[in-house]
Amino acid sequence: MEPDPNVDIVQRKCTSVATASFTISLESVPEPYIPHVDSRAYTYELPPERIAQHPLPVRDESKLLVADARTHTISHHKFYELPALLPEGSFLVRNTTRVLPARIIARKPSGGHVELLVIAPSDGTAPAEALAQSKSTWKCMVGGRRVRAGMVLEATSNEGGLSARILEVAEMLATVELSAQPQTSSLAEQLLHLGNIPLPPYIRREPTAEDRERYQTIYAQIEGSVAAPTAGLHFTERVLDALSRNGVEILDVVLHVGPGTFRPLRSENAAQHTMHAERILVERSAIARLRELVAERERFCICVGTTSVRTVESLYWFGARLVVDPSVPPHHLGQEEPYVPTLLERDISTEDALDALLDWLDRSGASVLEASTQLYILPGYRYRIVDGMITNFHQPQSTLLLLVAAFIGPWWQTIYHEALSNNYRFLSFGDASLLIAPRTTAASR
Repeated sequence: MEPDPNVDIVQRKCTSVATASFTISLESVPEPYIPHVDSRAYTYELPPERIAQHPLPVRDESKLLVADARTHTISHHKFYELPALLPEGSFLVRNTTRVLPARIIARKPSGGHVELLVIAPSDGTAPAEALAQSKSTWKCMVGGRRVRAGMVLEATSNEGGLSARILEVAEMLATVELSAQPQTSSLAEQLLHLGNIPLPPYIRREPTAEDRERYQTIYAQIEGSVAAPTAGLHFTERVLDALSRNGVEILDVVLHVGPGTFRPLRSENAAQHTMHAERILVERSAIARLRELVAERERFCICVGTTSVRTVESLYWFGARLVVDPSVPPHHLGQEEPYVPTLLERDISTEDALDALLDWLDRSGASVLEASTQLYILPGYRYRIVDGMITNFHQPQSTLLLLVAAFIGPWWQTIYHEALSNNYRFLSFGDASLLIAPRTTAASR
């Protein structure tokens, strides 16, 4: 049966959604300098048949392109070879978020279908905490006609159901009170029965039972994402065991991926794009260990996926901002803040920034950093912590491609040409790359 175009619209028109938090700005700072970036320069021809529609039968049998800017060489491998290909002294940072079965098909009182994409609790509560309740209020994207405030939508299964009372509607974004039926059950239990995995808009098929496992990393733990950190989809126990035998340490962070990750650049100047905000959670112990590792100059920080990249680099900016003004809490990082001259001119070291962040956590009695970030990495951005990244191949004119270009420079065009020429599979269910930046004089640290 063909999908209902009105229901499917949520998957086709993702817009930026910010998590509930507030923006902090430093007082009396000059206007930020965000470089003009011509979005038309960050495109390439991606044939539709190169977009992987299904995962490979074995996760780590995917291809792995290694692009090492230290030697300016490109080589081709299988992902299970990763442990032997990492630079000596590498440690990994991975994102342990878990994708919610967040796509719900519900009925209006008139009988028409509406699709809800459950995004995040509207009051900033941790998703796992809100899901454990029988009733809580969420931000949702809505696909369907004539959905109005006050309307109650219903979704049912043999195991119970969900009711969704629409509190507010602004275009495709709604504030919705979700209630589990029966009330003795939790929202998490009912989502498990009723919800589907929200596959990316370029996956032109309906989700299957297999997607609940395969559009999820094997180390996923904390529920809250509407998209997978897809670089992690290639990891298997075989790869993790080999990494352990090779002495590769792994640090865990959490960034809950929002639908804005699929939002394309629509402005000729990419700097005018509004970045989505995403919730991050990082244990103090992980930040402390990161501080120790980056102080060892021979160590390489290799992030698994762009979400881990943005999390780690956000930690630097939270700490750098505290160095400049210890009164500004690390609750939210706006997309312009890493380009504020007050921060840039100080050239704050990574160690000093992470020390300031650890000190704030200690003064606050917090064992976990809970915040949101809109970090926008454009060409011209100088990475502070990340030395390498494992990442899939991204869409033309996307913020993810800009992040890669900022990391590896104009060489990205050669890398993508090489991948296309060697029949790599692209996007979420596609193949992977290991990108290693040139080591400068460790100026970033």
